[in-house]
Amino acid sequence: MKCMIQVGAFAVINGIAPRQPTDYTYEYRCLAFDAERAFKLGEPIEKACSWGSGTKQRNYWLAAYKAAKEAS
Repeated sequence: MKCMIQVGAFAVINGIAPRQPTDYTYEYRCLAFDAERAFKLGEPIEKACSWGSGTKQRNYWLAAYKAAKEAS
């Protein structure tokens, strides 16, 4: 599951014109939440993570998954 927000489109629709995205950590929080949820539900990594091998999103997802595993 990929979680992303289109800050620019949201701003244009609402008449707000920010110069930069308001929250740089949103994608990482979504990745961590998704990885933790996958671990709690017992989903295997190959099935739960849709990010391509070697991408920074997949590496962050895997780190969050392993952290959830170690915390349990």
